[in-house]
Amino acid sequence: MPEFGLNATELRALIAPLRSAAAEPSPSADDAELFARAAWTGIAEPGDRGAGLLVAALGAATALSALIEQWPTERIAEAVDPAARAGRDALAHEIGSALARWRTR
Repeated sequence: MPEFGLNATELRALIAPLRSAAAEPSPSADDAELFARAAWTGIAEPGDRGAGLLVAALGAATALSALIEQWPTERIAEAVDPAARAGRDALAHEIGSALARWRTR
């Protein structure tokens, strides 16, 4: 499970306000996924197509790990759509542009 360089106690402490603010906290919610979804709200602009694609395809935690660990765009494109051969260059280009925007945040 990706923990973004945090130990389990630190991760739980950071997401505690998110859990208590939820109308009905889900006991099945994964801590890393919850933390990553919160992090993505500060990384990507609302409606960011690239972020939406990555989070939908990989899950928020894996997408955040890909950003933090600086996965090469080709690796991300392969993870997003392993069956697609045609259009992979265009997808990698779009992901590369998005990574450049997000890494500064």
